Amino acid sequence: MRALPSWCSDIRLSYVRDLACVLLSAPLTDDLPVALRHPLSASVWQQKPETLKAWLLALEQHPEALLAALGSQQTRLGRYFETLWLFALTHAPGIKVLAHNWVMYEGKRSIGEIDFIIEDAQGIHHVELAVKFYLAPKALETNLDLYRGPASHDTLGAKVKRLNDHQLRLTEQAFVKEQLLARGIQKLKPSAWVTGMLFYPDHPPFWHHHHDWNKPGLWVEIPRLHWLSPYQADHPVAFRQKPDEPQMLGKLVCANGRFQEVDRVLLVPDQWPN
Repeated sequence: MRALPSWCSDIRLSYVRDLACVLLSAPLTDDLPVALRHPLSASVWQQKPETLKAWLLALEQHPEALLAALGSQQTRLGRYFETLWLFALTHAPGIKVLAHNWVMYEGKRSIGEIDFIIEDAQGIHHVELAVKFYLAPKALETNLDLYRGPASHDTLGAKVKRLNDHQLRLTEQAFVKEQLLARGIQKLKPSAWVTGMLFYPDHPPFWHHHHDWNKPGLWVEIPRLHWLSPYQADHPVAFRQKPDEPQMLGKLVCANGRFQEVDRVLLVPDQWPN
């Protein structure tokens, strides 16, 4: 994820700061071989960023609606990310959410789920969302199968293949088209928005094996649900290494009476990726 505008560091509520980062972040990589489209492309928020800024800062002062939308059961980062997007798309000027998490059935068998169908001035769109964190073997690596997740089970190549071969083609199937027509939807434009972070051994942001860790400064472990935006803390506690687990670390410095993240590193077990 790209650095947020400087005014975002003034947002003290983590979930509002996460929302800002979700809406303002660039794609995971510019040359991802997927039909990428920002879900807010046709919204005034994209055309006039100051209107999005005003909405987010007002939300910082009155977060009740966002808190209600998030609920108290957010335990998975992907679901949290999607819920933030649902809240934003529901409130974005010029965008109408026609469906969310719509499960497609062939007979009684589920064959997939559509993240969002939205309508804007540019048409009706089938939108698939993803937030991913991968480690590359080197900078400028072109083989997407070599970008692996912290647990090494999934790869960026596999995610791209699933998007292109299954998720974004779901609405091409005849029985899905019938279900869409039943809702008055005739023509869809499929697209994805994939964001997150890529880490490198030879280029920032870095990843390291645990036994290579030797960076100075105040480093804290960032809980998974706080990976979406630069971390902040009032009373940070230095992290302890967990050699058998991946750990997302943030380097904190004190600014304006609050500790704020200025660097991020992903530590993985020494045997990673095996």
